[in-house]
Amino acid sequence: LGGEDGMVHAIDEDAGCLRWRFPADAEIRGGIVVDAWAPGDLAAVPSVFFGDDAGTVYRLDAATGQRVWKTRADANPTAQIAGTPVLHEGRLYV
Repeated sequence: LGGEDGMVHAIDEDAGCLRWRFPADAEIRGGIVVDAWAPGDLAAVPSVFFGDDAGTVYRLDAATGQRVWKTRADANPTAQIAGTPVLHEGRLYV
């Protein structure tokens, strides 16, 4: 879950409790994309992707909430991300 305060929260679906939270640089207005992965594949890093209101795109480790990378979607200083990114065949579209 993302919110106006810029925090992203991961909730455990079985227990309903907080697993981790991550402070983004700005408000999260779009949805959060969860990368599909094979749970038995130990080499795979389950990931979540999202953008913030400051135009930054993030990839987090879905299990831990640790940042894998972040980047600006556009060099324009007024760029914002209000929509949900789309992950298709290994490419993220923002």
